[in-house]
Amino acid sequence: MYTSINEMQQALVGVLRHDGNTILVTDEDTLRETIIDRLVFTAVFAADPAVKTQARSVIRHIAAALGIRSSSLRQYYLAIGAGAVPATSTVPAINLRTITYDAARILFMLMGVA
Repeated sequence: MYTSINEMQQALVGVLRHDGNTILVTDEDTLRETIIDRLVFTAVFAADPAVKTQARSVIRHIAAALGIRSSSLRQYYLAIGAGAVPATSTVPAINLRTITYDAARILFMLMGVA
């Protein structure tokens, strides 16, 4: 876990690069092997609220840089309810809100995604 924003920024040197207002991932292997776990742990358990907030922000920026988008099927289900989409159609989805980070990580590894 990172205990300060400075410590977090130092760990990200060589892993992320700022290009204007965009963050680019320059070392995805290191990000996946060590950095992301520490960022997640920091975002959840850091004592300093500013450090928590910064870790969460960095995670969102990393996700965007890797093309990962948060999504919801709400509109799809509303369209089914309105009859605009056949009720027999479906979209594979996994609800990760109630699964711990470690369990979700294992699930993705088993699926060959991580």
